[in-house]
Amino acid sequence: MIKKIFILSLVLIFPSILKAQNNTCLTCHLGVDATPVLAFQKSIHKKAGVYCQDCHGGNPEINDETSMDEQFGFIGVPEKDDLIITCGKCHAKTGKFVFTESSPNCIECHSAHFTKRAGIFMVGGSIYFIAFTIISLAAFFTGFFIKYAKYKKGRKIEIKTLFKKGVFKAIKETLTNASIFSNDTYAGIFHLFIFWGFLLLFIGNLIIWFDKLLFQYFFSNAQFLYNWFYRVFSYFTDLAALIVIVGIILVIIRRAFIKPKRLNYKIIGNLSLTELLVEDWLFVIFIFILGLGGIFLEGFRILLHSTSLKTHSFTGLGTAYFLKALGVSSFASEQIYKPFWWFHVISAFLFIGYIPFSKARHIILDFFSIALHDEQAGRVLPPALEGESAGYTTWKDLTQKELLQLDACTKCGRCYEVCSAAMGGFLLSPRMFILNLREAVNQQKEDKLAGEIISKDTLWSCMTCFACMERCPIKIEHIPIMVNLRRYLVEQGEVDERLQDALMSL
Repeated sequence: MIKKIFILSLVLIFPSILKAQNNTCLTCHLGVDATPVLAFQKSIHKKAGVYCQDCHGGNPEINDETSMDEQFGFIGVPEKDDLIITCGKCHAKTGKFVFTESSPNCIECHSAHFTKRAGIFMVGGSIYFIAFTIISLAAFFTGFFIKYAKYKKGRKIEIKTLFKKGVFKAIKETLTNASIFSNDTYAGIFHLFIFWGFLLLFIGNLIIWFDKLLFQYFFSNAQFLYNWFYRVFSYFTDLAALIVIVGIILVIIRRAFIKPKRLNYKIIGNLSLTELLVEDWLFVIFIFILGLGGIFLEGFRILLHSTSLKTHSFTGLGTAYFLKALGVSSFASEQIYKPFWWFHVISAFLFIGYIPFSKARHIILDFFSIALHDEQAGRVLPPALEGESAGYTTWKDLTQKELLQLDACTKCGRCYEVCSAAMGGFLLSPRMFILNLREAVNQQKEDKLAGEIISKDTLWSCMTCFACMERCPIKIEHIPIMVNLRRYLVEQGEVDERLQDALMSL
């Protein structure tokens, strides 16, 4: 099946690639109703010894305070006589194009429907771009390698067996966000928007990087981001950017104005409320900046390249009209585009490097948390440990899966919302239980988990009702950890007084 899809892709895309290798007038103009980048206007036909304004008329001097229309009189196709005399200097010699009465302008021969994307490196600095790419990816993979090394220090379990059983369920949960929709449609909607929006934008950027960094490098001026393929690409990437913005606005409204009870942290232990809130908001703000920045960047790009604002980027088009209404001209767009492009690119690279060290790590880890879920966890007692203690003493007694699940927690508070002990006023918050354990693991503390990291009152407050595990959208298994910590306390003779009374009455 994969082979058939690959062959079909080649059949559809390769003819476009071959055609795109020959430069046309529109290679520079980027559309039927568009002009070259201002920086190129005086040198675009350098080999012919002529400039754009030789054919198009108007004042040859660039004036920063005037629009392009005012500079050149009009933006359109040169007169036929000018084409034959001027453009013919190059085209007639090469044989690629000869002007005749039946073909009085370039566009009639080179296709009025030709559409392509501006080069990713038209802003310059390709070496810096590649350097930032390498640095951000190095930070990304280093961060997750550090986490992987940490997980390897945990107790070994049958990871492969669990993963094989749960991988397809994890794929389904990830793509549909079904568990997030459960009992909270609002959260399900904004999470689905952000997830699919970012996924489409990620694929879109991979296509751009492949087209500009690899394909054009090996095939000279060839590209496949043009004509019908580019129009479809442009539509879906704009749609993706729009739904990301809508999703993140819903998140901001929820956190800043609706403020559901479960998002209010009940601090238990040594965690900092400020640090928890900063991590949450930093993640939200980062996504908002990336989504909004991408839309405005597209708006500037459209203003820069299209005088009539004809484009298939509907979100970018709306932004371009908004910018134009604010008085932003094509010339101003050129001045803004380069620094704004670099701001957006650097923000994206910072986000990539930031992922493994922040709340954003759940983008990767939640899939594995769901895939490794054991359906029997919490329903049956976990097997006793072999060795000096039957329960968990330090963080190294946790399993590899449990260490991963501690990092996967997104602090959504669903477990806290349904915890019967928390509702009864006991000193327990399943969310704080997980976060305190995570903090101890990250700091490599050698303290005893039971009694030092997690208080005895917290451990004996749990009613093992299974509600926290049932409600958790990423299948974190609280109860097996809780049971193993209690086992350690029992071995130390530190049984809860209420439980002692119950046992004595038997």
